[in-house]
Amino acid sequence: MFSDSELTIKKLQNAIVKAFERRNFPKADNFVEQQLNNGKLMLLLDGLDEVASKEHSHVVEIIQDFLKKYDQCRVIITCRVAVYQEQFKYNVDQTLTLVDFDDEQIRRFLRAWKESFTPDHSREQLIASLRERPQILQMARNPLILTLIASLYIDSTFVLPHSRLEFYNKVTDRLLELRDMERPYLQQHNNYRLSEKKSILQRLALYAQNNPDKLGKDRKSLSLKNVREEVKKELSSLSRTDNDILPIIDEIVERSGMLQKLDGGENYMFSHLTLQEYFTALAMREEGETLISRFQVDPDSWREIVKLWCGLVNDSTDVIKEIYEKDQLTGFECLADAAKIQPEVEKEILESLKSNLENEASHKAFAVVAADVRPRGEALFSFLTNILNNENEPLSKREAAAKILSKTNLPKAARALGKHYNSLNFISDLLVDMGDVALEELEKWTNQ
Repeated sequence: MFSDSELTIKKLQNAIVKAFERRNFPKADNFVEQQLNNGKLMLLLDGLDEVASKEHSHVVEIIQDFLKKYDQCRVIITCRVAVYQEQFKYNVDQTLTLVDFDDEQIRRFLRAWKESFTPDHSREQLIASLRERPQILQMARNPLILTLIASLYIDSTFVLPHSRLEFYNKVTDRLLELRDMERPYLQQHNNYRLSEKKSILQRLALYAQNNPDKLGKDRKSLSLKNVREEVKKELSSLSRTDNDILPIIDEIVERSGMLQKLDGGENYMFSHLTLQEYFTALAMREEGETLISRFQVDPDSWREIVKLWCGLVNDSTDVIKEIYEKDQLTGFECLADAAKIQPEVEKEILESLKSNLENEASHKAFAVVAADVRPRGEALFSFLTNILNNENEPLSKREAAAKILSKTNLPKAARALGKHYNSLNFISDLLVDMGDVALEELEKWTNQ
């Protein structure tokens, strides 16, 4: 008889054996067992954050038991920082954080595109545009997103948007309707309309987000069977036939790259989880109450979707109020994306958080809202600079305001901090952390 722990470990071993079988190595049971014991296999367990919340603890226990049994086995586990709670602190040798691109790495990455840029849309102009758009700059620190930005910016008609929602709108539309001249290596033309392909992606994203258990506890990977069933349902409402199922899937995969084939076409997934979250938000545009209930059950999986959703609807007041009651920081961050919110609710949220300025956990949320180019962002930015400039305020409060301003990554924030370079000893480190956007201020003061 096997214990529960041994049974779950056995399931993981069987999954490894099946992976060998898919690579033309049949009956690998004994080989896998031997190599696990000898520490000759390396396991890559990618995406712990993509496991459904209700299954998360169970999956963690399986991995912990596995690591105890095969203590010589080398294992790499990946997880979003916001979700990881040091569950493997005592099971692994090292915990590393994969940092985003810094300014120099962005510049270096874009050098590879040098021949593609034009005088009207140069690399230097793109970098300058990113500095003026802190939300997009933060996204550009991800290599995949930076690749999307660069590939679209080389077209002189593309204008880099200010908000991340507008960015997703432009990027996804553009990728789904690429002109044939832009992809000369593709033989066929676009046979399906942009609206049809977006409808398909919305349905697939929503299905993946809503059904992690049916997908093997992973909210990204979709089997071909799942994909065909969901596409068939959507096509019936688009006056298309079953004959269009595979062609429209192939067109999305081959021409946009937003949906990818895995395992020779046995499975599919969105090329980046943020794209799945964006299309889920689009699919739920009329389902505010459902969105709230999903967030209450699994906030980690639905947080980004909630924020994007707030930028899609005409008025997100009711949803933001309920989210704020559940999770103050998420409700606060929603203000940066919200297209419209009743002024009294916005004021209530802002005033509540202002009284707790020194809580470092809220600094990122403050910075996101303060970097907004709309009046609410301008007002919060002024509030922070007034605190920084007021010598009667406690030093700890002035330092908190300075830290938040630095996280906005705005040139005007660097200038506001620079005014106190010689009087507040923490300013220089904050300016250094801001990177290129603060170079002018640093040079001004260090040369004196």
